[in-house]
Amino acid sequence: MINERKLLERGLKFVPTPNKVDNVEYSAIIRNFQNKVRVKQHFIYTKYMKENAPNENENQNQQNVEAAEQEQEQEGEQPYKKDLFRNPSRWVPETSRDKLFNEILEGINRSAGTMKKTKRVKHNISMGERQALENLGKNKNIVLKTADKGGATV
Repeated sequence: MINERKLLERGLKFVPTPNKVDNVEYSAIIRNFQNKVRVKQHFIYTKYMKENAPNENENQNQQNVEAAEQEQEQEGEQPYKKDLFRNPSRWVPETSRDKLFNEILEGINRSAGTMKKTKRVKHNISMGERQALENLGKNKNIVLKTADKGGATV
């Protein structure tokens, strides 16, 4: 009872550490992060190259696009708009042209690999509090609900 009260006094925003690390979820999080970084780096590099490398055909291409849009408008067609119901792209550039960037991502992979091998988790609650948490979870008399307004918990 004392451990249950002590645990509840920590508040509803307190989150105890899990018993074990889910390696599959952890790997997916790392891969997702790397994919996002690779895509951002690719487009930033592409934009930089377009801005700093003069291209004679760029003005001609822009004029062609504007002319095609004007023709579509005159013929009553709608110019191309992004499809709102299309699934997001899963395209990711394979490797970057920047060797340092690739080495950083490989370093993240190596450090993530060593973190996966750790089996012992340091808990932020004592064994008594962990048992109290299980008892509170099994107690059918306790019902937590969000209030209708204000997001408070009753």
